[in-house]
Amino acid sequence: MASTSSNTAHFNAKKDVCQKTIEILEQGTNSCDELVQKLSEFFIVSRISTKIRLLEVGLKPEIEQFHDFSDVYTEIEGRKGFINLTIVEAFDLAKNNIILQDWLDSYHLVFVDGYFVIPDSKYVSVNYTEIHLTNYAKKHLDECSINICEQKLHKYKHQSEDFQCFTILRRVGSSDERILAFLPNVQAEIKRTIDKKYGMATNVDIQTAYASALENLFPDDEETEKELLRLIGDEDKSLCDCLWFLIEKAGWKTGLDFYDKTLVHENCYGKIKKNKANNMESDTLFAICVGLGLQVRMIEKIYNKSECKLHYYDEPDKTRLRILQRFPMINIADFNALLNSAGQKTIGSKLRDK
Repeated sequence: MASTSSNTAHFNAKKDVCQKTIEILEQGTNSCDELVQKLSEFFIVSRISTKIRLLEVGLKPEIEQFHDFSDVYTEIEGRKGFINLTIVEAFDLAKNNIILQDWLDSYHLVFVDGYFVIPDSKYVSVNYTEIHLTNYAKKHLDECSINICEQKLHKYKHQSEDFQCFTILRRVGSSDERILAFLPNVQAEIKRTIDKKYGMATNVDIQTAYASALENLFPDDEETEKELLRLIGDEDKSLCDCLWFLIEKAGWKTGLDFYDKTLVHENCYGKIKKNKANNMESDTLFAICVGLGLQVRMIEKIYNKSECKLHYYDEPDKTRLRILQRFPMINIADFNALLNSAGQKTIGSKLRDK
């Protein structure tokens, strides 16, 4: 067999691809899947490159006669991009894809309105209780958002080889079986945004810049934060004092308001008010922090006032903190759904007083 570089050169030549294709067809191949596989092995290139090249050299009329053409070419001709994800789909894709995890961690991308987005006020708008895409971002998803693709799932012999370079997630509830996929080779536009903004900056510089952008994107009310820090630093003030200050700022007037936001038993509302819940367990405290919409940096400060400790590299705190970093301002119901998806126990109470 010729060298890899030699075969690649032949693969780039239209005449050689056409000639080899005709040769394989004349040998009696009656499957598009098998044709792609044989060409891929001969030229020592990926199957996706082979599929694209067959179209580029004008051989579609010949290969679309195969019974399995539509199935094999779904990822090219039937693939839709920038699919709006549910929060659980987004979490599961990130959880099972190391490359996607690296993208999210490197650029501190956040999940907003169904998409993983660059943390910049140009693309994300935030108020006290909600986070949404800006109108500009909605019209320019390619510029600011990870492109998650969807395609129908068809079964053919070498399908697993087509999927071996990326993680797929089967989409539940569709009339036909579909998959969601993160494909690094279709992220050119968001990568161009990053390169344009940071040029020759090192990866460390970029990560630092995005971490700073993420911090600035979700500012707490400055006066509220200052007062909270004073309470935390005052040895005469308790954990309950700090939480009650935040509960009043959030406008929770009753135990039912408290329960709806935290799923923590409404009796705890009265105990906090009366300064009688300073020894609460970590699960309870974390649920209250989620309900209050606190970012990680403020949760760390609250925990410093409590008898509990955060364990950044151990479960369950590792997963809980990761969720808040990727899904800021998440509500408690969605937070628990992601814990379930990760195989972790949910937080909050199961029952409340009638």
